[in-house]
Amino acid sequence: MEQQIKNLKDPTKTTAERLFALKWVAHLVGDVHMPLHAGRAEDHDGNLINVSWRGHDTNLHAVWDTDLVEYPGLSWSEMATAYDHASPSEVRQWQHDAPATWLFESYQLCTPIYAAAAQSTALDYRYFPTHGPTVQRRLLQAGIRLAGVLNAAFGAKPND
Repeated sequence: MEQQIKNLKDPTKTTAERLFALKWVAHLVGDVHMPLHAGRAEDHDGNLINVSWRGHDTNLHAVWDTDLVEYPGLSWSEMATAYDHASPSEVRQWQHDAPATWLFESYQLCTPIYAAAAQSTALDYRYFPTHGPTVQRRLLQAGIRLAGVLNAAFGAKPND
């Protein structure tokens, strides 16, 4: 991610190289905020933990990567409106935090995620009220932090 941010900022890079960097920065900022991207190596970040989500077979990583995000049935614009509730101080703090902090936050969130999966691999509508707020917060943090990275890359004034 650090290299792609440097490429994004570099005016000597071609438009194609900077566009490639932009896509990777957006992707990687999102990935770092999904807890199971900081999961256990031995289970490939939850990919080897078989669960069922609302009656279909899947794995724990996929539940967190996609199923919990899509469960509320909101469009991306509806999600942005529904989840956009960060205070100015949260925005400042989140944009000030280093990417290593983002990753450590995801790592810490893995403990209750793994514990819940150990209790039951049949995940249904009762799973969302417990874990949905975490997904929503991580999406909000990822968006705010991505905005900070892009503002810095393109020379915009920090959000103070």
